[in-house]
Amino acid sequence: MSDSSGSPLCDYCDLQKGVVDTSKAGEYEGFFSPVWDMLKTLFNSFLDVINDVVFDVLCKFLDVALFAANLIELPIISGALQNAVSGLSPDISYLLTQTGFYEALVIVGGGYSFYLLRRLLTLGNW
Repeated sequence: MSDSSGSPLCDYCDLQKGVVDTSKAGEYEGFFSPVWDMLKTLFNSFLDVINDVVFDVLCKFLDVALFAANLIELPIISGALQNAVSGLSPDISYLLTQTGFYEALVIVGGGYSFYLLRRLLTLGNW
């Protein structure tokens, strides 16, 4: 493509000869650099917004789950445990206290409660 005088229409391409001179193509890099930076900033901001929305939805879901879990009344079994242990001699009771038997029962009870809650929430599947 050229005008009526035969010279190419642009300074860096001559389509008749099939030659493209890229030495002058860098002149436009300064123009597109701020546009490119703006697009990258907009994209990163969009990703931040998406992450914040996902995080907020997850927090709200966990707040609802915590509220529902707090509605469940725990049975008081300390009286039953106390009745079962009251018949033991003081020496055995001291040994159980020093070895952390009661704390171990609390941990086992917590694990069993987690197991039952998990089975309840997943309808028996998992």
